[in-house]
Amino acid sequence: MRPRLLRTSSMGGGVLLGLALAAGCGDDELSGPVDDDRVPNTYLTVGPAEGADVSYRVNLRWTTNTLPEASPAARAADRYEIAWEDTSEWVSVTSTDSIFFTQAAETCCVDPLPTYQTPLPDSVYSQPHAFFVRGLSPSGKRDPTPVSVRFTSHTIAPSTHVMEGPTHEALSCPDTPFEWIGIDPDGEIVSFQRALVSAFDYRNDPVNAGALPADDAAVAAWLENVVYRPDGAGGYDTSDPVWVPETAHSILLTGLPQTVSGVQEENRFWYALRAIDNAGATERVLEAGRNLIAFEVRDLASAGGPTLDIQVRVNGEPRNERWSTGDDGDVLLIGPNAGVRFDFVGLPTTECSVVTGYATRTDGGAFSDFGPSRRWPPNTEGPWVPGTEGIHTFTVRAIDSAGFTRDLTATIEVVVP
Repeated sequence: MRPRLLRTSSMGGGVLLGLALAAGCGDDELSGPVDDDRVPNTYLTVGPAEGADVSYRVNLRWTTNTLPEASPAARAADRYEIAWEDTSEWVSVTSTDSIFFTQAAETCCVDPLPTYQTPLPDSVYSQPHAFFVRGLSPSGKRDPTPVSVRFTSHTIAPSTHVMEGPTHEALSCPDTPFEWIGIDPDGEIVSFQRALVSAFDYRNDPVNAGALPADDAAVAAWLENVVYRPDGAGGYDTSDPVWVPETAHSILLTGLPQTVSGVQEENRFWYALRAIDNAGATERVLEAGRNLIAFEVRDLASAGGPTLDIQVRVNGEPRNERWSTGDDGDVLLIGPNAGVRFDFVGLPTTECSVVTGYATRTDGGAFSDFGPSRRWPPNTEGPWVPGTEGIHTFTVRAIDSAGFTRDLTATIEVVVP
């Protein structure tokens, strides 16, 4: 397959995607003023040695030298044609040099070039290439013996690093964010692949024979080969690929289930990432804590709704009586004409939620609608005067972003002298 190439128009030019050269191909004679019938002789002045192992960035330079007896105009060929891999397709150019960024992802895990750093961040890929060039005289005569060079391009696969998200082996939330960066020591990141799998998926794969993963390394080895998610019936769901293309550097996974199956050991997730660079190399190494994160989803239902705290003012003065979740507090004694105002606050029980509102009621009546106010009665109204002798209650209900609620009740006794 013909490689995708990147080219700079000169040694210091900008990078262009594709074989970004002047259009034109084929072996037909080019029109133009005829100087004579001499043809140019083309040769490379800069390039790798025949059969060399090189980086995926390749600098090539070419020129022509026509036969001595040709006229000066004929010796000044200003057009060339180049071809990659074979001579079935020629492309017309006017430049005489270029830095090509060749594909290098055909074969994985080869020996690195001596100039590469050690230890390597990931695997080394290679891919063979052949380059051909021939000159054209102003009269349109082509060099019948194009010059060529064959070489093997190498590149180091990139690496991915999770910068935000649950720490490895931690409890996480049903809505879990991840953010990551890609690093390529000899190229540029062009895209990523991401995967979210569970121990349940691993066990369902026929190749694992119903076994749970022994460790993160077992999951990494499995992810290197699995293509589609196991369907639980001895096959695979071809509509659900395990690895998904990604160009962003962050994601919010929403609605993750706390329970994948009825077996607790299967309720474990792994989020994996791998990068792809502009030489076509795909990251191979999955490392726990770097680009392979194991986590479980927190059971929000067992945590319950927000915890609450209530404080009180009587006739505008703060009192020591206080009520908190888990502590019913004291009974507040007041006179028949005393005015009462309550301040309250709710705190989420996990980092997975926030308190979104409060509702209130007195003496067992109906709850108000949820709202943001943390004081009752609000400052726009006068204090509550229970009035009648005996026990009275004030109850506040807090709700969090997961929809869980919790109530707390303050008890007041009106004492008539």
